[in-house]
Amino acid sequence: MQKTNPFQPAGWCGREPCTIFMASWSRPIYLWVALDALWRATTSPARVILLDNHAPDAVKEQVIAGFERRGLFSDIVRFPDNAFANIARGYADRLPDSGRFHVFMESDAAIIEGERCWIDVLTGIMEAHPRIGMLGSLVDVRDFVPENDLPSEFATDAPRGRFLSKMDSPERGFVD
Repeated sequence: MQKTNPFQPAGWCGREPCTIFMASWSRPIYLWVALDALWRATTSPARVILLDNHAPDAVKEQVIAGFERRGLFSDIVRFPDNAFANIARGYADRLPDSGRFHVFMESDAAIIEGERCWIDVLTGIMEAHPRIGMLGSLVDVRDFVPENDLPSEFATDAPRGRFLSKMDSPERGFVD
């Protein structure tokens, strides 16, 4: 049985897709790795909008064409020159139609496959904590120092120690 393509409307199964804005800066190897990870690790409904800054690179165009044939993109925006303002404008112009949740990715980001789709994890966090304005791509529990392991120099400045060790970080509650 063939997997339903989560990047096409038929694969959305009545669910609102998460819009993914991917900024491409003409680094074909990085772009291929990012798009391949996106293709393999995304199982939830998603729309991918590629914001491609101008660069006359045949390899980059081949990478884009390969994923376009698979049906990864809902839109490819090609800019006439290479400028950050292009990405900002392309993002801002399409943001009102992006839906309830969206993701902004650089073309050098890679998604690591997990038990659950990364989009479900991110949107679940956002639904549970709607006051969050932005969320990074990874919450790594190794970043959290256990309270009893705080260095002794923080004994005289407990608030600073708690801050530097992320002791009061709301991200501690996001880990399954």
